[in-house]
Amino acid sequence: MKRLINILIMMAIFRIALAENEEIASILKDGGFTLSEQKVIFSIFEDAKEKGVPSQDLIILIKEQRLKKSTYYEISTEMIKKVKILSSVKDSGFPYWTDNNIRKIAFYLAELYTTSQFMELVKEINKTQLKKNEIENLFKFILFLNSSEIPSNDIYSLTYLLVKNKEVDQAALNAIQKVILRSKDLKLNRQQIVIDISKQLIREIPLRKVIENIEKRAKEEN
Repeated sequence: MKRLINILIMMAIFRIALAENEEIASILKDGGFTLSEQKVIFSIFEDAKEKGVPSQDLIILIKEQRLKKSTYYEISTEMIKKVKILSSVKDSGFPYWTDNNIRKIAFYLAELYTTSQFMELVKEINKTQLKKNEIENLFKFILFLNSSEIPSNDIYSLTYLLVKNKEVDQAALNAIQKVILRSKDLKLNRQQIVIDISKQLIREIPLRKVIENIEKRAKEEN
């Protein structure tokens, strides 16, 4: 019985792999790639499989690049880059790796931060055992900081300390976001707000108190 189950599992895996290869072949054929270009792209897929990187991630990338009318060189370069980054993300032990959305988040963070910064952040994420929704909320918060033109090093410092101090619940992130959005009214520089919060978090001051300190100081100075 066990042998039969194993055979059925292997057959299912084979069918999935065959379907993926057919999809890849169809995409490359429709994309007008030459045979030599197709061989190179197929070899990138094989390298991805060996490194445990899902083929679907690369299939989506090719489709996106085709919509941009990217050249073969641009597409193959982006594929190699994605395999390299996702492989390092997988090896880092980033939690919930098999979840497509989390994998996209991890890819973004690996691009945003230096290798050492990314590894330290992953270490803290695992140590504090962040839940999937907490990682997703933290990512949205990081995007907000990025859109607020906060330098990546300052974003990293704040993100790392929030995780380390276990201040990643939605209420905490909303409180910081609210202060930053009120920066003009408080007559404070957005980057300086982030730096001030980080400095106080280093001293393990509770975030609620940190926000109170910043608002109090802003009133006194104005």
